[in-house]
Amino acid sequence: MAARTKVQEIPTTSWLLSYLGREIRIRRENAGLTQTELGARTFCSPKLVSAIESGTRVPQPAFINLADAGLGADGALNRLWRAMTDGETVTPYEWYVFLEEQASKLCHFEPMMIPGLLQTEEYARAIFALNQPPMGQDRIDAAVARRLARQSLFTRDNPPNVWIILDEAAIRRWPGDRVIMERQIQHMLEIADLPNVTLLAIPFAHGLHCGLQGFMAILSFEDGDDCGYVEPISGGQIVYDPTIVATMHRSYDLLRAAALPPEGSARLLRKALEDL
Repeated sequence: MAARTKVQEIPTTSWLLSYLGREIRIRRENAGLTQTELGARTFCSPKLVSAIESGTRVPQPAFINLADAGLGADGALNRLWRAMTDGETVTPYEWYVFLEEQASKLCHFEPMMIPGLLQTEEYARAIFALNQPPMGQDRIDAAVARRLARQSLFTRDNPPNVWIILDEAAIRRWPGDRVIMERQIQHMLEIADLPNVTLLAIPFAHGLHCGLQGFMAILSFEDGDDCGYVEPISGGQIVYDPTIVATMHRSYDLLRAAALPPEGSARLLRKALEDL
């Protein structure tokens, strides 16, 4: 599990600063203001506004308060700032889940196991039971509850458009119990029938592909730039760099091209179910 980071240590929490800066930039652009004009409203130089928006400078609380008022954010920037500085602990993964709830489109790829958005309770418990260092039962219960709660986005009002691509290895790898995997595949087939979900699978027969290095997700928003999320061994990372996000989009396009179409992917899932 990713190491937890004290958000009051904001100078070293670059991914949170990047998110805050991105929100300020989007609201400034939507308001039709230049950095110079926002600087005039917040008593800051355009250079400082630029640094805050790029996530390289920690803003003062007074700047946040003035920017919130000057951009007509109705308290949103102040609430975000308090969430970042109230002493709570947040991991990049927890922040990703927060962003996931706001996204209008989700693109996930998982090469090795069923992704959290598709997991049944039993499968999720089997995954968390393998965590190192081991998790206590109370922590597993809480983690499973949070994971299952994420799935409400599939059927909420105005749900996001969701694309999920799996390698066949994720479908064929058992969690140690045939019944758990049977229920898991049936659950995925049900999710795949939702009108806002496209579930694809890359068969073993395709051979090597560009996604074998690990899980990735791309989030798109109606009013802002896309961001990415990856999970190297050291823990999750949120990606805002537009060059890297563009590379992730290109990789996802290649994975989509390598995958079977929805009907063929459903057949692969049903065949895996028969083979259990």
